[in-house]
Amino acid sequence: LNFLVAGLLSMGCALGVTRVKLNHDPLNRIENKKNGNILITQFKDVRPQSKEYIGNKRNMYGMVMGHIGTEPGVSLTEILTKYFAEALREAGYSVVIAEGSKTVEESGKIKFGAMIEGEISEFWMDLYMAVWHKVAVKLTVKNPDSKETLWEKVIRGEQKNVLKWGT
Repeated sequence: LNFLVAGLLSMGCALGVTRVKLNHDPLNRIENKKNGNILITQFKDVRPQSKEYIGNKRNMYGMVMGHIGTEPGVSLTEILTKYFAEALREAGYSVVIAEGSKTVEESGKIKFGAMIEGEISEFWMDLYMAVWHKVAVKLTVKNPDSKETLWEKVIRGEQKNVLKWGT
């Protein structure tokens, strides 16, 4: 019995799935605002690992004992699309997020200067004595009329935070 209790205590809270709220730091204020209309299509999740989780939790020996997931009902693609749209709005652009195959552009009400597509190739956390988080999103800017690619770049982010007292 003592061995079982000691084993459970050594695993800590790594068992099961922990649901986390995805958020970001405040955006920098931009003084020289841009203008124009931009259409963003819903980002695609092309990560090679399971789309169900966004990270692993490890016990004190480094073994994966559980996973990290988004809050119930929260889609990684929707939230990252929304965050990129927020950044463009802060830069001064008018941004519309396309909903399905029917876009505002098709209705003829707005003329867009650019269309942005995004592919999430990495979004992963690893919890073991510290929290490592890596993000990579490939952005493609296209001419909305000809669909010709105007600009393409992979945006990467990485952060590490040391855990204190196991929290």
